[in-house]
Amino acid sequence: MRRRVILIVYTAALFLLAVTPPVPAPLTPGGFGLKLHHVAAFFVFTLLAWYAYGTGADRKTLLRAVLHSFAVGVAIEAVQVFIPYRTGRWQDLISNAAGIALAQPVIAAVRTHKRRRAGRVPRRGGEGP
Repeated sequence: MRRRVILIVYTAALFLLAVTPPVPAPLTPGGFGLKLHHVAAFFVFTLLAWYAYGTGADRKTLLRAVLHSFAVGVAIEAVQVFIPYRTGRWQDLISNAAGIALAQPVIAAVRTHKRRRAGRVPRRGGEGP
């Protein structure tokens, strides 16, 4: 239950930030279109969603976390269309998707580590645990 509460609080914080007036200076690296704060926010969001769904090693748990993360990003951009001082932009969805994608290797590493601890995956070189 606590895992889901953490995800709910983080989701509420994202929505709150999404509807408040924007920060004057955009956080983008020189000339590169990805907004780093979107990438970072959805990197963390995807990890929290996966954690909230139980950190299962199955693909269903991972798919739920990815879809949940992307759906929240779409909802935020949709809400921003109706806020005068905000703009809902598809480019922001690309930045969100980059954060979601960057979380995948971290999740894969944690899943592999958990399987190794359980003795189901041999270490490199064919040696046992």
